[in-house]
Amino acid sequence: MQQAVNVMRQAGYREVIAIPGIDYANDLSQWLSHEPRDPLAQLIAEAHVYGKNTCDTTSCFDAHMAPVAAKAPLIFGETGESYDDSDCGSSYISTFLTWADAHDVGYEAWTWDTWGSCT
Repeated sequence: MQQAVNVMRQAGYREVIAIPGIDYANDLSQWLSHEPRDPLAQLIAEAHVYGKNTCDTTSCFDAHMAPVAAKAPLIFGETGESYDDSDCGSSYISTFLTWADAHDVGYEAWTWDTWGSCT
């Protein structure tokens, strides 16, 4: 990710750069120890959080994402009830949004659609 930051800054890009975690951006456990250096100090950590991901519980968020959120802006750039669309409910997303709001973490839904089903 350091190379990506360097290339963007050398090309003249001056805006915020989102730096994702590993494992499809679901694992931030190493984000702080591998945070790239940005001469403009405009980095934001990004995680993707869906039900059924490896890190999809509030205890996992507390252990691996809250420390990042305490030191850097954090956004959940993708989120949804489950990564495989097998669950049309809202119990997971409600838990996730409550945790994110309590920790001043931003979030975005992957998609809102009119497909007529959750698959």
